[in-house]
Amino acid sequence: MKAREAEYRRQKDKLKKIEDQIVKTKIYAPADGLVIYATSAKSGGYRHNVEPLEEGQDVREREELIYLPTANSSKAEISIHESNIEKIRTSMPAVITADALPGKKFFGTVAHIAPLPDAQSMWMNPDLKVYNTDIYLNNSHGDLRTGMSCQAEIIIEQYDDVLYVPVQAVLRVGRETTVYVVKGKTIEPRKVEIGLDNNRMLRIISGLKEGELVSLTPPLKSAAVELFTDIVTEKTSVPRREADSAEEKEPMHKKFRDMSDEEKQKMREKFRNMTPEEREKTGHTRQRGGRKRGKAND
Repeated sequence: MKAREAEYRRQKDKLKKIEDQIVKTKIYAPADGLVIYATSAKSGGYRHNVEPLEEGQDVREREELIYLPTANSSKAEISIHESNIEKIRTSMPAVITADALPGKKFFGTVAHIAPLPDAQSMWMNPDLKVYNTDIYLNNSHGDLRTGMSCQAEIIIEQYDDVLYVPVQAVLRVGRETTVYVVKGKTIEPRKVEIGLDNNRMLRIISGLKEGELVSLTPPLKSAAVELFTDIVTEKTSVPRREADSAEEKEPMHKKFRDMSDEEKQKMREKFRNMTPEEREKTGHTRQRGGRKRGKAND
């Protein structure tokens, strides 16, 4: 009798659990809307080779089954390049523009930044690392539709009064940021301190005054010459014993061996006619036996 009663209680508990599971199979929508299968919203391809949802299909825990888009709230999913990820923080304001709705702007807030780069983008291009970011729009907008292409402009800093120039007017000469100021028919370089940019305009912290004209086509060739001059100055400041290393002499020896006999003779005569000061400047004096000789041996 006791065994039968225990079996009866076990079966009742099993029946209650099954009835509870049947009740939970019904999903009630919080609002009216159009149901979209999760498999229909995925991009496809062999990496997302999933079967469409159908009756009797096995599902796993936390698997996405359906989407229920609503017009009460919207979010924009964007990708941020790794070079800008350190500048972005949550709660920063953003301006959203949709390609299908020209002239309209939508305002939102950065809500979530992925801790790891997007795996699909890395698989397509290992050199490209972007972080998926969600921007929640502040208000509901009936014009927006799920899946629309959009662009986001995240506001990192904002100034009421600032001096700025086009980004193409600024270049680096050596290690200094430089602009070329137009004065009459001439231009002169000027070192400036820069701030952030928005891909179009660059903030000038110091070095320029309001109303000054800057060249949009700076002399890049002159900048290269100045940079080369800095490199040569650093090399010529090396002590003589380092400059006379075998590595720096080797190209001259190769050049001398490739000369004809007449060219070698002319070079010897030219070297004999040099004064000791001229030979010292050229750096072609030889050291032998611990003493520096003023003449080269034939």
